[in-house]
Amino acid sequence: MKSVAEQIEVEAEAIMVDLQALMALSHVEPSPKRVIFGMGVVDATGDHRWVELSPEGKTLQGKLHIAYDKFSKHVEVLLFGQTESLLGRYRKATSRVKWAINQSNRVNMHSTSVQELLPSVVAALREHADIVSRLYSSTGMPIFIPDTNAIYYNISIEDWHSLYPAGFTICLVPTVISEIDRHKTEHRVDGVRKKAETFTRKISEYRRRGSLLTGVPLAGKMRVMAVATEPREGGFDWLDLSQADDRIIASTLEIMRANTQSSVVIVTRDAGMHNKCELGGLTCVEPPDPSP
Repeated sequence: MKSVAEQIEVEAEAIMVDLQALMALSHVEPSPKRVIFGMGVVDATGDHRWVELSPEGKTLQGKLHIAYDKFSKHVEVLLFGQTESLLGRYRKATSRVKWAINQSNRVNMHSTSVQELLPSVVAALREHADIVSRLYSSTGMPIFIPDTNAIYYNISIEDWHSLYPAGFTICLVPTVISEIDRHKTEHRVDGVRKKAETFTRKISEYRRRGSLLTGVPLAGKMRVMAVATEPREGGFDWLDLSQADDRIIASTLEIMRANTQSSVVIVTRDAGMHNKCELGGLTCVEPPDPSP
């Protein structure tokens, strides 16, 4: 199971393969010498331009546009709130990678070998993963974040050890706690109301073991903790914080920012949530089946 930082590195390496292939299909040529009225010919030594890509190259360029846009948004979400110095490093790296993909600007070089450009582009892409790997992480233990339906499917979260037998933390986010609290009295299905009441009592029991905000023992190598506040912002521009699933994803992103050396996983049986996790590059799994 990969940590947040390791997953970013994997995504970067996948883009690297296509980026290197694009550069292998790319060419540059000297720009025509420019004539400025009244000044004659201006020497443009070192000034080159990209040659139009072949159909194969344009197809690969389009693929990279989509992949890098998704990847860079994922990194930007993790860097929210970081120092201007760190963000400056990221913007510089991003500019270099986009320059190589877009191939729309002039190239300052003294030969027509694209291989001369490749090392700086590769370094810029790897800089993304390096920046994330250096972010502060409060723990290295895997963190599983269940949605409400996952809890109702198997309310005995102390038996969820099969998710990762080496040990992990279950994190209860505000949206889920609020939904369960509301369902105790408002849900139309009696069975759901009973499950909500049962799980609310479990939360009260967890609190007797210590502070849920820092985490308490659950069972075996598992711990349980809770987040106190709703997310401040969505992170992805497609998130709608008026929707419960989107608030769970936004909370997950905040947890990922603070735990980049941990695996952070949403637990859900909801097909819509699975789709949103895939769109955002997040990991999700289904909850273990309840005991017979």
